[in-house]
Amino acid sequence: MKMKHFILPFFILFSFSLSFGQYSIPQSNGRPVNDFADVISASYERQIEALAVEVFNKTKVAIVVVTMPSIGDDEYRDYANRLFETWGIGTRGLNRGILIFNVVDQRKVQIETGYGVEGFLNDARVGDIYRQAIRPHLAQGDYGGGFLAGVQAISAIVAAEFKVSISGSQAVHHQPKTQRRTRGGAGGGLCTIIALVIFFSLFRGRGILPWLFLGSFLGGGRGHSGGGFGGGFGGGGFGGGFGGFGGGMSGGGGAGGGY
Repeated sequence: MKMKHFILPFFILFSFSLSFGQYSIPQSNGRPVNDFADVISASYERQIEALAVEVFNKTKVAIVVVTMPSIGDDEYRDYANRLFETWGIGTRGLNRGILIFNVVDQRKVQIETGYGVEGFLNDARVGDIYRQAIRPHLAQGDYGGGFLAGVQAISAIVAAEFKVSISGSQAVHHQPKTQRRTRGGAGGGLCTIIALVIFFSLFRGRGILPWLFLGSFLGGGRGHSGGGFGGGFGGGGFGGGFGGFGGGMSGGGGAGGGY
């Protein structure tokens, strides 16, 4: 009994210390763009919000962009998940929320997805959107252009899923890795066979040295693989209201990284 009385206060204090050490979650402004780091121009903000409002009104998919100047020592992916859950991005039950979260001093972005969009916005697709649409802009300091391109790419996928027309959406196409052709082709293989015949004719009966040379020769050539991505993006305007904070839950999926 004494042990129980000791353990319970310990765990309460431990839990409190963990929450106390986390960077606080700010209050949402109720709009699709919450630019706490002040890195998005008014023009880009209007375009992003207009597109997000249109997407929400037609599909109930809530796209929210959040920038923070700093989150202290917190890990950006964990913070994005906490922010998503605290704000309740998306509508309760549908859970069609999408958060594009940026920490400026860490130079990190996380795209967090709700349960209701994971079927058509899996981690691989989200990763393509980040690498193709967002990161190239952010790497050059163009935050507004990067987030607009990301929202446009997401909007194109949402529009296709719900079979609606979304103005200003632009698709990002995944290009799977392909095997590169080995130099020489069939002609190269024929030359190798001829060379081996000549080799055995010249060095027959010369001991182990020719065989060591042959092993080195055969082990020298290997194939390689590679891949790439491509896409383009457009613009938009502002208008309408936004109801994207209705108690949605994160599915824990998404992708992102540094820039």
